[in-house]
Amino acid sequence: MANVSIGGNVTDSVMVFGNDNYVVKIGDVNGGIVNIIKPSDKPKYSARIAPVTIKPRDFPSLIDREYEFEAIKKATQFSSPVSIWGQDGIGKTSFIRHLIHSLDSANFTSGTIYINTSGLGYEDLLQALFDSFFDSDSSYKPSTTEILRELQSIKALVILDDLQIGRDEAISVLNAAPNSLFIFSSIERSLWGEGEIIPLRGLPEKDALKLFEKELSRALNEQEKVTAATLCTVLQGHPLQILQAASLARDSGKPLESLLNEVKSEKEENRSMVYMGMANLSDSEKQILALLAAAGGNIVPLQHVTGILKSGKEQENLQKLIKLGLVQSHSPRYSINDALVSSITSAWEITSWQDVLLNYAINWLNQQPASALVEESSGLLIHTIKNAGERKKWREVIQLGRALEKFMILYKRWQTWSDILNLILTAAKALNNSQVQAWALHQLGSRALYLGYASEAKTLLSQALNIRQAIGDKAGLALTQHNINTLNGIIAPLKGDASGCKKICILGMRHSSCGDGCAHTGLAGLYFYYSAKYYTHKNSHTIGNSISDHNANIHANRIGHAKPHQHTYTGITL
Repeated sequence: MANVSIGGNVTDSVMVFGNDNYVVKIGDVNGGIVNIIKPSDKPKYSARIAPVTIKPRDFPSLIDREYEFEAIKKATQFSSPVSIWGQDGIGKTSFIRHLIHSLDSANFTSGTIYINTSGLGYEDLLQALFDSFFDSDSSYKPSTTEILRELQSIKALVILDDLQIGRDEAISVLNAAPNSLFIFSSIERSLWGEGEIIPLRGLPEKDALKLFEKELSRALNEQEKVTAATLCTVLQGHPLQILQAASLARDSGKPLESLLNEVKSEKEENRSMVYMGMANLSDSEKQILALLAAAGGNIVPLQHVTGILKSGKEQENLQKLIKLGLVQSHSPRYSINDALVSSITSAWEITSWQDVLLNYAINWLNQQPASALVEESSGLLIHTIKNAGERKKWREVIQLGRALEKFMILYKRWQTWSDILNLILTAAKALNNSQVQAWALHQLGSRALYLGYASEAKTLLSQALNIRQAIGDKAGLALTQHNINTLNGIIAPLKGDASGCKKICILGMRHSSCGDGCAHTGLAGLYFYYSAKYYTHKNSHTIGNSISDHNANIHANRIGHAKPHQHTYTGITL
C-alpha cells in the first residue's frame, strides 16, 4: 500500500497497523472486516535516541523523607525494585518529583522515565512503556508479544506513579523489562517477597509544624506553636490535611484553637467537610466540588467545567478552592483527591451531577472534538462510562461507548477498548438489544483476531454470527462470516501477484468519496485487494441477499467483472 497518511477527523476513519500486517480502521461501522495487506507495507518502528529522559518538575522544597530517600538510593545501587506506598495525599508524587531529580541514573543507558499510570491496566501500561522508548508511526499498534520482546533490552530507571494494577501484574511488569529498575508508587503495597518497601507515613512533629507555618505564610507565636503541634498530631502528620488546615486558618482568620476544636470533634473521614463548612463556600463553589466529585477524582479540563456550569465565574471560584487546598490545579485542568471525593459522595447527593456529566460527555463527543482534547479527557470519560454501568444507565453506556471506543483504538489503549466493548455488551444484554450484542461480540472477536487470540476470536465471532443470523442482519452477517472465513484461512486470492500477502483488520471504515451509497451499510460488502498501485473496491449496494451472494460479488470482483478504481477515505489517503 502506498502513501498512507493519517489526518482528518478521528470520528470518520483512522487506520492502525500492527502485528502480522493486520490493519485496524475505525469510524462509523457495523463492525470490523479482515482482509489482506502486503508485508512490505507494515509500518516500522525504531528505538528512540538514548538516553531517553522523561521527568516531571523537581520538588526542591520537600520536607523530611531523608530516611526514605537513602533507602531508595541504596536499593538503586543493587538494582532492587522499589514499592513506595501510602494513603492519598501523603505526598507520594511530591517525593517522587524530588527523587527522580536526585538519584544517580548514569548506569541506566536507556534513560530515565516517569509515567503517571492512573487508569492504565497491565496491557495499556506495557504500551506506554513501549512508546517511551520506541518511535513509531502514530498508526502502528504492536502486539503484547512484540512489546515484551523489545523491552527485554531496555536498561532504564522507570518510575511508575499512581500504579493501579495487582501484585501479580506488578511482577509481570518487572519481568517485561528485566534489565531496568522500577520504582512503583501506589496507595497499596505493590511488591511482596522482593524489592525495597517504602511506606510513606505522616510527617514528624517538627517537619509538620514547618509545613503548617510555611502554608500559613507567617511565623507562629509560642502559644500558637503548641496549638498547631496538637493539630498536626490529630491530623497524624498528613501533609495534605495540614496544608488544608493552614490554608483555612490563613484565609478565614479563625483562631487556631477554634480550628483545632472543630477538627477534634469530627471523624478523620469527615475532616475535609469540616474545612468546607468553616470556609463558608458559596453555592457556585460547592457546585464545582460536586462536579469534580462526580468525576471521581479524575482530572477535568477547564473547558468541561465552564461548559457544564456556565456561570462565568468558574476560574475565580477555582482559584479560591485551590488556595483552600480543596482543589488541585493541573492548569488548565482540575481535580480533587480521593478522600474528598469519598467525603462529598457520602455527605451530598451527587447522582444528579453524575447524570449531568454523563449527558455532557455523550453530547460533547457527538460534536467531534479534537482528538488531543479527547485524549486529555480520557480518564474522565472512562470513569464516566464505568460509573454509568455501575448505575445501570444502559442506553447511555451504549451511546458513550460507541462514541469512545474509536479513540481508545487510536490511542493504543486496547485493554481499555476491550473493557468498553464488554460494558456495551452487558448493556445490550440488559436491554435485550440483539443488534448491539452482535456488534459488540463482533468487535471483540475482531480485536482478538488482530491480537492473534484465535480460539477467543472464533468463540466471539461465532456468537455474533448466530445472533445476526437469528435477527436477519444480512449486512452484519456478511462481515462476521467474512472474518470467520479469514480466521479459518479461507481468503480470496489477490488480483495479480498474491505472493507474501497477509491479513488486514479494518474496523469501522466509512467510505466517503464514491457517492454511491457505500456508507449505508458501513463495511458490509466492502472487499479490498491490493495490486502494486491501488485498492479494488466492490460497491456495498451490490451485496446480495445471502452470504453466497456476497461471496459471488467477491468472485466477480476478483475475476475483473467490476472496474477497479482508486479512492480517498476521510483521514487517509490510499
